[in-house]
Amino acid sequence: MTVTVDLPDELSERARRSGIFERDHFATMVEWEIERNTACGGFFAMLKKIRAVSGQPMTAEEVSTEIKAARAGRGTSGETGS
Repeated sequence: MTVTVDLPDELSERARRSGIFERDHFATMVEWEIERNTACGGFFAMLKKIRAVSGQPMTAEEVSTEIKAARAGRGTSGETGS
């Protein structure tokens, strides 16, 4: 597939000099961008669900208690020994 991109001359020249327009490099950049967009979309969907939860936010103490309970259920303390 051929893609035509309209860029300002200076940016186009910098991209050409850096090798961005080489087929493999450009294909890799497109793949990375697709993955980034997918990850961001998932993150924002999760954030929307979190914000839709009603009630008051948990306090730091409540969060700590929940973490300790989960660790106890797994049989781990979460602490690293030295």
